Amino acid sequence: MAEKIVIASGKGGVGKSSLTAGLARALSGAGKRVLMLDMDIGLRSLDLIFGTQKDVLFDWGNVIDGGCEPNQAALAAGGPMLMTAPMRMSDSFTKESMKELADKLAKDYDYIFFDAPAGLSDGFELACAAADRGIVVSTADAVCVRSVNITAGAMRKLGLSDIRLVINRFDEKAVCKKKLLNIDDVIDAVCVQLIGGVALRGARRTAPGIERGGKSVFAHSKENRRRRSTAVGVKYNLYPRGSRDIANYRPSFSGCL
Repeated sequence: MAEKIVIASGKGGVGKSSLTAGLARALSGAGKRVLMLDMDIGLRSLDLIFGTQKDVLFDWGNVIDGGCEPNQAALAAGGPMLMTAPMRMSDSFTKESMKELADKLAKDYDYIFFDAPAGLSDGFELACAAADRGIVVSTADAVCVRSVNITAGAMRKLGLSDIRLVINRFDEKAVCKKKLLNIDDVIDAVCVQLIGGVALRGARRTAPGIERGGKSVFAHSKENRRRRSTAVGVKYNLYPRGSRDIANYRPSFSGCL
């Protein structure tokens, strides 16, 4: 049975779809059977990211409506499989029907990723209803962090308790100049355990962590050190115990999530 994971953020342009695509490709490359569902009804994007837009005949909405079989809606995307989002909402797209579809698909895959839309729309609620676990994606700016905190709260209200945080486009120089929040500040504001991070392309990648007053921000707080404990690193195997360099860290996807 598949692990069913929703990837969300609240604010648009944070990197949800990029993270979904990256995780799906990496896990597929490790021999896992992976399916992505684009949940952005009317504004789908994963088909463009994978270059399959010309091959789309059916979407997951057609499967729910009985217009096609799941295998007809699933497109090969260079390793993982992809089901695109329908172009309009339908009364048949309910939390119950989405969960039923996810449970049916789970028999044929190891991982299913639900790429949630921006905001807290119908697509977001459907994705959360179908998933067992969640990842929230945030950049280190105050606007995004607040939206991710609200999104994580909404996910909990929808029944998801197992939620983890990815910090995207992390820029060490901007943090040192106090233009962006440091890692501890992001974790404290979002109130979700950190699973890992993605450095901004071109960002400085030499220091072990982000030095501030001679201390790495990873050692800034005993509480946050605990929140990055073995339970996070071992359970997900994306952020290994003892790793303190978010800029240089490269995830190991063997047996992850």
